Amino acid sequence: MTTRIDTPIWKRILTDIRFWILVFFLIRLIGITNAPLEIGHNWRQALTNMISRNFYEANTYLLYPQIDMAGNQTGIIGAEFPLYNYFIGFLAHVFNYAHWYGRLINLVVSSLGIYFFFLLISKVSTKKIAISATIVLLASIWFGFSRKIMPDTFSVSLVIIGLYYGYKYVTTGALFKLLLFFIFITLGMLCKIPALSLVAVIGVLFL
Repeated sequence: MTTRIDTPIWKRILTDIRFWILVFFLIRLIGITNAPLEIGHNWRQALTNMISRNFYEANTYLLYPQIDMAGNQTGIIGAEFPLYNYFIGFLAHVFNYAHWYGRLINLVVSSLGIYFFFLLISKVSTKKIAISATIVLLASIWFGFSRKIMPDTFSVSLVIIGLYYGYKYVTTGALFKLLLFFIFITLGMLCKIPALSLVAVIGVLFL
């Protein structure tokens, strides 16, 4: 029986999901600073950047997302919880504003979410299936959306991380894992309410 030590290094690398996550991450870094003019979602990306820039320039509060509006109106709008926008504004405060920060933040968080997806699947199935499922997800619509200036995969990633810690709580009983479950699930849902639909997979645990 071949041991891990005897396995060629190239094979160990190719079966390490972190390698594939890094490869897909680097591919999506190409053109990361391009203007947000793409085939779709131009308006949504512009709106995200607008709110984010106002967190930087107008120093608005987290609970008061603001858009550019002529006249005497404040520009404060009803929106999803602007955690994603606030992160962009924070980077702008540190490095000065650039429109592509949202792409990088989404890409980093979405890559982290993919890794937690792998960890979660490997807990309820085999490592081989977990690797295959993760690569399929990486190459799916996730590939494009995870570098758009939109909170879609950002929010889903937070929910996936929350689900992982929820599973860890069920299997270990550690209350800290339960706290992390509620924190990440709540943040993911607030950033994009449809992301809450992923919580339905909890029912699988009872099967």
